[in-house]
Amino acid sequence: MISVPSESIPGNAVGACKDEFHLSSNARVVLLDYGKYQFLRSTAALLRANGVSITYIYNSAVQAANQDSSLSSNCSGEIGIGVRSRFEKYSPVRRWMQEIEWANNCIGFLEATRPTILFSANTPLDVQKRVAAWCRRNGVLFVFWVQDILGVAIRKLFGLRWPLVGDLAGRYYERLEAKLLRESDHVILISEDHCHLVETCNLDKNRVLLVPNWAIVEEFPELPKDNEWSREHSVSKTFNFVYSGTLGMKHNPNLLLKLAQQFSGTDNVRIIVISEGLGADRLRSERNRLGLNNLVILPFQSLERVRFALASADVLLALLDRNASTFCVPSKVLTYLCTGRPLLLAIPSDNRAARLVSELKAGIVVPPESDRDFLKASLHLFSTASDRKRMGERARCYAEREFRSEKVCRNFMKVVRTVLERHGV
Repeated sequence: MISVPSESIPGNAVGACKDEFHLSSNARVVLLDYGKYQFLRSTAALLRANGVSITYIYNSAVQAANQDSSLSSNCSGEIGIGVRSRFEKYSPVRRWMQEIEWANNCIGFLEATRPTILFSANTPLDVQKRVAAWCRRNGVLFVFWVQDILGVAIRKLFGLRWPLVGDLAGRYYERLEAKLLRESDHVILISEDHCHLVETCNLDKNRVLLVPNWAIVEEFPELPKDNEWSREHSVSKTFNFVYSGTLGMKHNPNLLLKLAQQFSGTDNVRIIVISEGLGADRLRSERNRLGLNNLVILPFQSLERVRFALASADVLLALLDRNASTFCVPSKVLTYLCTGRPLLLAIPSDNRAARLVSELKAGIVVPPESDRDFLKASLHLFSTASDRKRMGERARCYAEREFRSEKVCRNFMKVVRTVLERHGV
């Protein structure tokens, strides 16, 4: 397995040293990002500005956090593909049918564009299966970009809700995922924690790259807490714990309720949750039942607004159940680091995101099942301004060193070139 090294190159990513981004084969790159992750969209846009022929494809039907509002328009080089009706995320059968519909729509676009190489990230396995098969039939290099290990996720999470059916479905998807990984021209893993796939799925290690995720630090400049967003929501003068992102089966929103309960008698504390979907709906229902007026629940914010929302935080929160830690690395933590705010993570300590925050001393990591440790850590951060300041400074320093756009773009181009050269393109 090869870990793609990073390097720091001065200058602005847009328009700087365009020769560095030239592909001698005139390769046409497609980045399929089913889940609409902003850091991938931004990287594609930066590369396109430097003359790289790269098209960003996303699912226009799904909810997503922190998206640039320009995705709602027809940006050159960005293709939103949807389905005929509202996306049924929480209906397994209807969702599966819509995923197949989406895959067929995506293939229709690929037929017209004929890329040289396709990177597929955050893509459901039934979609992945169809897109990968089209790539094989048409001589397009297919790169399986593993964000979450989906087979394990299905078995563990659905097995908790439907023990027999969930376990059977999970085992089917584990086998399918392993087959898709073996048949891919290249595989990208985002964490050392996923390297076991090389052995368990019998992968050719020479076709596996370790490429940790990133953020774009310029998208999250250091902003004051007292800003237009915080004033609009009347939280510019309060102490704010902020959670931004999805609240799904792999999170424990009860911790946010307990945090609100702990500070319910403290007038100047707010727990702000920026999320949508069933998790947010259930949290809202419990807030109303318990009368927790300090718990503020807001819908996903655009990238233009979320940067101000995160800047309004005194402490940023991330959650991940222990069952999910083996297959998921929460990318929101990388965005959080850019803001220069301290982090409080209820995440298993061996998860890559938790290890990074601990190594940087950019926050506090507690076991996800320990309410006591989570609440104790929140009290410490609430009462110790000097620790918050140091943690935030360390977070921002790391982000400025590792997530500059020019560095991100060059590292991604190394990945593209590595795959093309390995396959003689």
